[in-house]
Amino acid sequence: MLLQKVILKNVGVYREKNEFDFSTTPEQPIILCGGTNGSGKTTLFESIMLCLYGISFFEKKISKKEYERFLEIKIHRYLGTPVSADTASITVEFQFFHGGRVDNYSVERWWKNEDGKIIEELAIQKNGKALDSIEKEQWQSFIEEIIPRGIARLFFFDGEKIVRIAEDGTENIEIKSAFETLLGLDLVEQLRADLSVNLLRNMKGDAKQVQETLDSLAKEKEKADDNIGYFREKQVKINTEIDEIEARIRNLESKISKIGGGYASQRDRLNEQKAFLEIKFAAVKPKIIELCAGNLPFCLIPKQLEFVKKQLYEDEDSLKNQFEKEILEKNLDDVNIELKSKEFWSDLEISSSAKDK
Repeated sequence: MLLQKVILKNVGVYREKNEFDFSTTPEQPIILCGGTNGSGKTTLFESIMLCLYGISFFEKKISKKEYERFLEIKIHRYLGTPVSADTASITVEFQFFHGGRVDNYSVERWWKNEDGKIIEELAIQKNGKALDSIEKEQWQSFIEEIIPRGIARLFFFDGEKIVRIAEDGTENIEIKSAFETLLGLDLVEQLRADLSVNLLRNMKGDAKQVQETLDSLAKEKEKADDNIGYFREKQVKINTEIDEIEARIRNLESKISKIGGGYASQRDRLNEQKAFLEIKFAAVKPKIIELCAGNLPFCLIPKQLEFVKKQLYEDEDSLKNQFEKEILEKNLDDVNIELKSKEFWSDLEISSSAKDK
């Protein structure tokens, strides 16, 4: 993964849209972010994790209400007022290298405050297009698959977190020791011990008694340190077990999600929605049948009806012409019969040629 860009809108101290370009070149491979306390350095780096993992951003599992309270604090408040922005969003753009191929991803997570309730939405684009190849319910699992949360935590943190790791006695002893050596803090402790010994050697009068008291206290301290070390190791072991159990839980949740757990979690709600729609359909069905029993079906075939109407008129004209022809032929036969009868000509004096004509 190669980080390219981070866009913050109404997050923490960042008002409206703020864009940070993290793209590098072989000649300039390092970007250094600096600023005074409260200027937004920690917010910037925490926002990357928050964008990628949402409610899973935290070290420990939290409830949805706790997450919403956290988001309420994170959404930018306008200076000098208790009013906060209606919406906030974080966008992280990065390149992902896999199998000799480079894909450009854009992950956007935004929040909207609706009457005290925080609505969250997640959007993912791959190479400029929406990630349609994966169901939306599985997008979070997809992010955690290509960028595991545990690995990301090793890379996305600021200098203040290093200070906390060095100062916090509850952290893993080896990690703390490594950071103390890296930052030169072990030299300070050694210097403090050497100065104490030097002062004791130069004391006059009851220095021996002070030394004995100091030695006694030092032994007690050493014993207490041993106990502290034991309990710290025990605490580290328990914390490690807790982390392993939580990791297994996240792994199992991911597997469940991949095999349809997202749909299973919505099954009860969908069944209730189905039952409601079936009741609604049962109420509407008689009305649909009543409408379909009348003239409604004919409204679906206006062109066919127009054709039938035209055909009926043509058939009517054809029948009319046929009847008229039959009537004319019958009348013509009657006229012919009358003309051929001798009675018709008996009272007429007419020549034979005129009669034929």
